Amino acid sequence: MATQKTAEKLKGRTLRDEAREKESFLREVDKRLSIYGNDRHHNRDDSLEELIFIILSAQTESYLYRQTFEDLQRHFPTWDFMLNAPEDEIESVIRRGGLARKKASQLKRALHKIKEDTGKLSLEFLRELSNDEARRYLVSLPGVGIKSAACILMYSLNRQVLPVDTHVWRVSRRLGLTPAVPKPTDAQERELESKVPEDIRYSLHVNMVSHGQQTCTTYYPKCSSCVLADICPSRDKYDDVWGQWRRPRGVWAKAVRDASDAD
Repeated sequence: MATQKTAEKLKGRTLRDEAREKESFLREVDKRLSIYGNDRHHNRDDSLEELIFIILSAQTESYLYRQTFEDLQRHFPTWDFMLNAPEDEIESVIRRGGLARKKASQLKRALHKIKEDTGKLSLEFLRELSNDEARRYLVSLPGVGIKSAACILMYSLNRQVLPVDTHVWRVSRRLGLTPAVPKPTDAQERELESKVPEDIRYSLHVNMVSHGQQTCTTYYPKCSSCVLADICPSRDKYDDVWGQWRRPRGVWAKAVRDASDAD
């Protein structure tokens, strides 16, 4: 019995030590990535605008969805005008951003649901809800998943959550913080969030996005100039996880390589 209790105490101490080491590592990563300056990546302060911005961003280059958001703002004096507009009119305004029919439908249905649920086009009521309650409502809207909901909560409602986009997951995976899979499940996104201390979730997210865009890129990461190189277990190693899942070939491969060399 005494031996069992001793083993349990040692196990508990080991787990606490591992948790402290992981937190220390994350804080070091956050400190080093501060060179990127906490760029908001054009996300919106207003929660309804952020919802629209996030729906437009799906599977689209950042310069394009920023342009399509501005196109919507120019075309519709208020979001009520967009709600009452025909779906094909919305589609024509956002066409250059890609997936226009799908996104127009999601925008129209999301705005309709918000208006039907609250009597007005606003998400400010979410400020009165807990993170879990607000998240549940947001993911009930068309076009909104766990990551999108977290973006709205973090950027517009100042909640201490961690949106896990493709850049955050790739950088975290290469640092050994996540399972070795190319794309996370919802549960894996929440698990990663739980590992990150609340007070650094915002800065770690925005700077990991910048790091993933500029340095820890998908196919040709710039390990030689990476501020995390000496603490990264993936330094100068082929990304077998992503490479097996999707790797550029032919003309696409040359384009990706040329773009990387130009950076």
